[in-house]
Formats: sequence, structure tokens, C-alpha cells
Amino acid sequence: MRFAEVAVDVPMASSRTFSYEIPDELTVRPGQLVRVPFGARTLQGIVFSLSAHPQVPETKPIADLVFEEPLLDDVHLKLAAWISEYYICSLFEASAPMLPPGGRVRARTHLTLADQHTDSETLTPLQQRIVEYIAKRGLTTQDSLIKAFGESAASSAASLVRRNILIRDYSLPDPTVKHRYRTHISLSPDTASDINEWLAKTKARKQAAFVEHLREVGEPLDITEARREFGGSIVKTIMDKGWLSTKAVAIDRDPLDGRTFPYSEPLRLTVEQSEAATAIHGAFEEPSALGNTFLIEGVTGSGKTEVYLDAVDCCTQMGKQAIVLVPEIALTYQTIERFASRFPDKVAVLHSGLSDGERFDQWWKIKRGHYSIVIGSRSAIFAPVPDLGLIVVDEEHEWTYKQHDTSPRYHARQVSLRLSELTQSLVVLGSASPDVGSFYAAMRGSHRLHRLTERFADTGDGQANRPSALPSVSVVDMREELLQGNTDMFSRSLSESLSECLELAVDTACAAVAAMSASHITPPRSASSAITAAQRRKPPTMCPQCLRHRLRYYGIGTELVADEVARRYPDAGVLRWDRDIATSPKAHEELLMRFRSGEAQILVGTQMIAKGLHFPSVSLVGVVSADVGLTVPDYRAGERSFQLLHQVAGRAGRGSTDGKVIIQTFQPENYAIQSAAEQDYQAFYLREMAYRRQQGNPPYSSLIRLLYTHANQAKCESEAVRLAGLLREQQAEWGITDVEALGPVPAFPSRLRGRYRWHIILRGPTPRTLLDKVDIPRGWTVDI
Repeated sequence: MRFAEVAVDVPMASSRTFSYEIPDELTVRPGQLVRVPFGARTLQGIVFSLSAHPQVPETKPIADLVFEEPLLDDVHLKLAAWISEYYICSLFEASAPMLPPGGRVRARTHLTLADQHTDSETLTPLQQRIVEYIAKRGLTTQDSLIKAFGESAASSAASLVRRNILIRDYSLPDPTVKHRYRTHISLSPDTASDINEWLAKTKARKQAAFVEHLREVGEPLDITEARREFGGSIVKTIMDKGWLSTKAVAIDRDPLDGRTFPYSEPLRLTVEQSEAATAIHGAFEEPSALGNTFLIEGVTGSGKTEVYLDAVDCCTQMGKQAIVLVPEIALTYQTIERFASRFPDKVAVLHSGLSDGERFDQWWKIKRGHYSIVIGSRSAIFAPVPDLGLIVVDEEHEWTYKQHDTSPRYHARQVSLRLSELTQSLVVLGSASPDVGSFYAAMRGSHRLHRLTERFADTGDGQANRPSALPSVSVVDMREELLQGNTDMFSRSLSESLSECLELAVDTACAAVAAMSASHITPPRSASSAITAAQRRKPPTMCPQCLRHRLRYYGIGTELVADEVARRYPDAGVLRWDRDIATSPKAHEELLMRFRSGEAQILVGTQMIAKGLHFPSVSLVGVVSADVGLTVPDYRAGERSFQLLHQVAGRAGRGSTDGKVIIQTFQPENYAIQSAAEQDYQAFYLREMAYRRQQGNPPYSSLIRLLYTHANQAKCESEAVRLAGLLREQQAEWGITDVEALGPVPAFPSRLRGRYRWHIILRGPTPRTLLDKVDIPRGWTVDI
């Protein structure tokens, strides 16, 4: 096998590999990260296979190995190939999330002025500024030029290179994150006689004290600590005598270092929990059931986590490992707390909130089998677990499991199902309001459904087994409040309930969701516009119901709500929880602990606090504006609104006090709000699926979104129109009648970070049949 098929880190939307010769001095295996020549550059690549014959007659040799050992095993190579095909990205892009943090580095482009360059009057103003910029600074990276002059600087620089005014060169840095080491020192055993002789006659008391200390300790000492205690010159003098031996010891940057989690005994499962747990146990023991998916639909507070803990316990007792996914970093600490107290020293943590060094060390320890359980956000699904047996996806309905910003634009739930097939591991999906696609799969028999219909209170003694009722929910029509003269952000009902709670000294949470609302919402004109926002219209100046011109935009943010609450209740502690305040996992953890400790009686936050957080002391939840998201041009708007309200209602009444929920809305008749108020997932599911079937939306079809962005609005629109025309030409030429090409139209939002956005939606049973007929130009984002 003299040749390797390598996926190179270059932009492409295909699963192509390139053939490279393996030099005699290198031992190359599939899954290794290598450096390879590619044109004038040296780039990174991942070896996918070895072969006796290359794809092309002439090949270049692999330049070097980035890491000595393979980073991807056979399972993850197959998973990367599937991601590349399914999500339409290069093999390297599909593999990149599986690499250790800092492992992927991109080639840097360097620019300098040519020695014999001549200024030309034909230079554009931008090119002239670029030449002056490089002349002043010398060697300059292309990234620096783009940062200084914008994206157009790249094409201008390329033109200057072609005219021999600039010289372009490339470099490939080493990985940015590595193992950290500290140096330990000790007395060399063969120097004992020399040291004794020296000690007998030396007058250097400080040096002697240092040597005596090393003798008394009898074990290696951190050189940094030695220098701090005895002085750097003393340590250097003894080292120069040749009496010290040194050893490099790896530093373990453990995110849980120094934290203690008191051991928690397993709870006795209820009848419904036992039925789900028994079914999972049986699947572990039955080879034909391996690879199955379980959907746990449990009302809030029904103890889904206890089922997860039991499943993980069964998995680890069989000698396998488990991955537990949570949708938000804010939930990570709470989940770690539950699992680490049940499985001491067996839990690893992987999420973007850790430092690069912490993630790097955790990645390698996971790969080497140091942990049985990996807990993290969506990217933790790619953890290099050696022998995977179980994947738990908590709050599986959450949209944060979808990667939107960078390629590959994967969904962690979908990747979990594919990884389960490759490893014959079990998947457990859990939610009080499952994604309708997941529930539809359960209804069709693809997933094994278990329902937890009983709720249990947290009694505070570690035994969450007391039956508890769901909170009572009331819906306040804010239109009636306005008609009766209440123009305040709080309805009379919510104001009175807050006052009652504070008088009774009951800890209270107020969940405030910033929103844009109105007393009348103009609906989309067609089913398609719910996906594409196909109609561009000016905001109305008159209400189409009452024909009055008394319209205003209505939006309330958490800061305004928190200020108003603090003004009304100056003696009550108020905490605010949103992304502006909690910018790191540590900040989330501190807010959670402060509220749990009773430091504050009222918590004001965004939808973040609706996502599975456990607050046993909360008796009241108020939703200031429940209309957020209902009119977003997205076919999932109703589902997401229902899930948000259903979940946030579940934060109330989880302890010894009955819960109460007040939902303020301008659309009390909306089916999503009505179903959430009744806490009836089945009713919502039937209504939502009727709409999905009528409009031909998932899960009755599949969607592919094509998005184009550009700083110039006209250019963005014209490119979108051009591609839409090309798609329709191919549709007619091939007679493809079961795929719709919706658009092009401005995306929502139509401008983001200074760039205009237009998109096209392909909808049908298999929209790939149309997409694969067209070569998508560079600059377009394809999102499955």
C-alpha cells in the first residue's frame, strides 16, 4: 500500500480524495492528520484509505504527519463520509469537528513587495492603498489586508501578484493547542557521595537548605515552586553542578478539577420509569435490538433524567461508554452535577465554553478510555469514544442541536442516529415536547415510544418521589388589558400573583421573553410564504380589524423588565439571566447557584431559562410576551412557540409548593398557545401535523435551503434570481415534478452583519434529485 487517499482541506462540495505517495520514512494509517503539498501550498489532510494504485498517474509525496497516531477510527471515518454526502460538504469539513481542539489549522497567505516593482498609474485606488500598506509594514498576511480593507482586498491583491508587484508565499502553522508540561526536579541517585562531601564543608546555607529539602521530600518537586520558595539562582546553581535530574510531567487541564460532587444513591424508579428502563436494558442484552432508538416523552418533572441515569449505569456495567448531549451550555453544569454525583470520576466534559487547553486534554483522555461518560453540547457527539454503547439526547426538540453558522451544518440528533447504526449503540431521545418529526417516527414504529405521565416533586431530601400536580396555567388576553386601560407590561393578574408570592415569602421566578407583538397579526398569504417570506410588504398603518391607526411596535427586553420589577419590589432580590449577562459557562453556573441559594426571589430571563433547568423553589412563572416567534416566516414557528411555553411552564411547582403559570399574549386563540396552556402535547401534535400535511412540510417532505449573502444588495438579488432560473430550467429539462423551488426571496433577517441575504427553498420527497442536477456556484450555502 504505497499510496494514500487524502481528504485535503480545500473548499469543495464533494466527497473527493486526492492520491499521495507514502514516503518510506513515514508510517501512514487511515485516520491520520497529515501535511500534503497542494499546488503552491502545503495543506492539512486526513487519510481516508490506503491503496496499491493511485487515482492519477503522477503523485506527490505526503510531506509529514501532524500527529503520530490516527485521530479518527474506522467508525468516525465512515461517519465523516456520511456527513459529507448527506450535508453536502467536503470530507475534510465533515471530519473537522472530530479532530482535537486546535488540530485544524489553515494555511496562511503572506504578501511582500517585489524587489523590482514599479508603481503604475493604472493601479486602482484600493490597489494603491494595499501597496502603501505593505510597503510600510513589510511581510503582511492576506487576512490582515482583508481586515483592513474588506473582502475585495483579496482579489485586488491577487491582481497585484499577477502583475509581479506583490510576491505571494504560504505557510502552514503547527496545531495551536498542545499538551502542557511542567518540569519536576529531584536529586540524582548517583550524586549522593558528592553531595554529602559538599554539605560537610559548604558555607552556602541557602543552597544547602535547598538540597536538604529535596532529600527530606524524597519525591520530585515542581521547579516553578522550587524557584519561588528558594530563589531561581539557588536552583540554577545546584542544577549547574549536575546534581539534579529533570522530568517533564503532563499537566491535566481538567474542567472539574477541585470540584466535589457528593455521591447520590439511585432512586427507586416509578412504574412508568421502570418500564422504560427495562426496555432499554432488554435492548442492551438483545443483539437484534442494538441500534434501536427510544423516545421518552415525559411531562416536565416526570424524572426523565432518572431513566437516563439508569440507562447509563447499565451501559457502563457492560464495559461500554455513553455520550449525553444537552442543548445549552447553561444546562451543562446541572447535568454534570447529576451524573458526576452518581458516577464519581467517570465523567468528561466537552463544550465550547471550556478553554482550548481543557477541551484538548479532555479529548485525548476520552480517546484513551479514561472516562465512561461524556457530557456536552452538540459537538460532543463527535467525541472519540472508543467503545460507544449509548447516546442520550436530552431536550431533543431544541433547535440548538442544529449547526447553522459553519460547515458541516449538521443536526446532532440526526448524526446520533447514524452513529448509532455504525456502532450498534442505543439512542435515547427525551423531551416533554418532542420534535414532531421524532414523535411521527415513533408513531410509525421507527422509534420505541415510552410515556412518563406522572410528575414528581423535589422534596429536598434527595428523594424525588412525591407525586405532584402540573402547574395551573392561565392565559391573559393583553388586548382586553388595553381596553380596560392597563398599558403596563404586566397584566393585573401577573402583578397580583407576584405580590402574593412575595408576601408569602415564596421564591418566585418571572420568565420574560423579549418579543415583537401587536393586537392584530397579519397572517402569511400562502402556505409557501410561511417558509419563504415570499411577500415583501410595508408595515401596515391601519389595523385591518378595527380600521384604526393606533398602531405601535411592541417589544420588551429583559433589562427593561428587570428594572421595572426592581422598581416595584425594591425589597425583593432580582436576578437577570440572558446572554448579555451570562457570557460564559461559569457565569451561568454562578447565576444558577445564586438563585438556588435564595439570594434573589425573582429571576428575569429570556427563553434560556425555559430549557430544562431545575428550580424546586419556583412557584410562579410569568411569560410577559408569549407572542415571540409566532409570526416568524418559518413553518416551525408554531411548534417552537408551543415548546417554549410548555417548557417554561414546567419550571413552576417542582418543589413542595403548587405551581402557577401566567401567559400574557395578544393571540390567546392561537392553537400553540392554547395547547401550551392546557399542557396537552397530543392535542398540539394532531393540530400541527394536520397543517404540515396540508402544506406539504416536514416530516411529510424534506427541505433544502440555498442561501446567498453579499455586501451589495443588487448583486445578492441578481445572483439569487440567476440560480433560481437555472434550477427551474433543470427541473423542466429533467421533468422533475415532485420538487418545488420556492423563491428567491430575502431571507429572515434580510441583512445580517452588514451582508444582504437571499435564499431559495427546495421542497419535496427527495429535493436532492433537483439539487444534484445543478453545480451550485461558490458563495452559496447549502443547508439540509
